[in-house]
Amino acid sequence: MGVPDLATRALVHRLRTTLDLPVYGLVDWNSWGVGVLLCYKLGSARLGVESHRYTVDVSWLGLRSSQVARFRVPDVCMQALTPRDRRRGECLLEHPYVAARPPWRAELEAQLRAGKKCELEALNLAPTAGSAPGGLAFHNVCHFVEEAILGRDWLQ
Repeated sequence: MGVPDLATRALVHRLRTTLDLPVYGLVDWNSWGVGVLLCYKLGSARLGVESHRYTVDVSWLGLRSSQVARFRVPDVCMQALTPRDRRRGECLLEHPYVAARPPWRAELEAQLRAGKKCELEALNLAPTAGSAPGGLAFHNVCHFVEEAILGRDWLQ
């Protein structure tokens, strides 16, 4: 349920505008992760007219439904959506940004249909080629990021 703090958002905004670096969002596979991405992308209501000073065009690198399946995240890493998670996801489906972007909407709908969520750290337990399922593989997150960026596997 984290919300990016203002200092972090200002730093990311500054790096993007000053160095023209791409910004990729890597968040948990749940509606709260989508909320974090939207906060970076669109700002927060609390800041009102100042919000644009801290926004950045972040691309949703992961974690998404197709990636959870492709990386064979173990069932032990999955948690059932709580009623609060479900309400948050349903509210985000109505958000104008999400409603206008079918890929974002499809991701949220897939999460709600699955009735499950997982944290990004679950990739560390996903099996790699030649390893036993459930074995720790801390390089999985690095592999995931590399594969997603090189494969241009993100949502705008």
